[in-house]
Amino acid sequence: APSHNRQEDGDDDEFGADAASDDDDEEMLDVERQSRLIDAEMQLEREEAASELRRTIAQQTAVFHLPTAEELEEDENRVVPPSELRARIDDVLEVLAAFKDRREPGRSRSEYIERLGQDMAELFGYLQELVDYFLSMFGP
Repeated sequence: APSHNRQEDGDDDEFGADAASDDDDEEMLDVERQSRLIDAEMQLEREEAASELRRTIAQQTAVFHLPTAEELEEDENRVVPPSELRARIDDVLEVLAAFKDRREPGRSRSEYIERLGQDMAELFGYLQELVDYFLSMFGP
């Protein structure tokens, strides 16, 4: 009879181990599921970061089109929104910061500075002469 009890005890241990193993499997499945979710989130973040990097590089290396006299005449017939003026000022400043790489072929630095001054005078409501004075003092 004692040997029979040992076998039963052994069966109980084995069954108990199986039950514990099933719990471990369920926990492992939860952990694996969470891990996969985290991996998917990380992959999405990597893709977004790569996309942002490509967009930033494209913006910083693109040649800025300085408006021609004809395009500026069209602007005189409409009210140029302040946001458009500010964007153009920012673009011109970026071009001046990396002039060799970002300038439009055939356009001089003085043309960009002149456009910058005109846009700043219009945006901030300053006299053109005052803006020109500021630009000569603090050169972009």
